[in-house]
Amino acid sequence: MNNLGLRHLTAFLLLSVNTWKDCRKREISVYGTLGPGLFGLFLTIAAGGTDLVYFAGFFIGLLFLGFSLLPQGAAGAGDAFVLLSLGALLPWDSVLASLTAALLISAFCCLFLITVKHRSRKADIPFLPFLLAGYLLSHFAFFWKA
Repeated sequence: MNNLGLRHLTAFLLLSVNTWKDCRKREISVYGTLGPGLFGLFLTIAAGGTDLVYFAGFFIGLLFLGFSLLPQGAAGAGDAFVLLSLGALLPWDSVLASLTAALLISAFCCLFLITVKHRSRKADIPFLPFLLAGYLLSHFAFFWKA
């Protein structure tokens, strides 16, 4: 398995385990999330130094962490830590594609919940299932070739 395949496998496992935790307990383990991120940093350094393609994805997670710190922010810090780890594992365009797809899927799901199920706009829904779905949707071709 090549370096990129190992990164995608680690990212898939990170998202799968944390999605299960987010749906069951409504919490995300920071230590379990940062471990794969540190593994991604190790892979980057072991592959020949500092590749800015992987470190640029880290800034997407930092931006999301900033949004989670805003008063009454809808994003949780656990989601931001998952994005930080994804940014260390995957190139920035992969992280951005996954996040964009996740935001679009969650918007359609919330629109359905508000209009059809008559749920409140303030209803709490976990974000990581959408991030996992966005990751799988945006990387379907990569998994198809593997």
